[in-house]
Amino acid sequence: MKTYNHALIIDDDADLCVLLKTMLADIISDIKYAHSIESGRTFLNTLKPDIIFLDNNLPDGQGLNYIEEIKALSGNSILVIITALESSKNIAYQRGADIFIEKPLTYSNIRNAIDNYKRG
Repeated sequence: MKTYNHALIIDDDADLCVLLKTMLADIISDIKYAHSIESGRTFLNTLKPDIIFLDNNLPDGQGLNYIEEIKALSGNSILVIITALESSKNIAYQRGADIFIEKPLTYSNIRNAIDNYKRG
């Protein structure tokens, strides 16, 4: 049984998007990905994902700077920041991220973070 219906991955690394999609296929029914903030916005106008994975370094901006906007567009989605910059963890949470996962990503750190997340 799938835990989530829809997910959106916003990351400019196509290989990482495919890897994440593969890692999450057993718990998420439909996974879309976008390679920029702008294309992520396009998906959010029509899709209200249950969970969003947002990279920090994107070609059209820093994901951390768009947390509030993405949360506003996505409704009640869980927002997961994925970045190699562990130092941005506090900023991510202050701006409204629900989960922070440091790269490099592993199946266990992704699943543990998602499985242990409790909505406030």
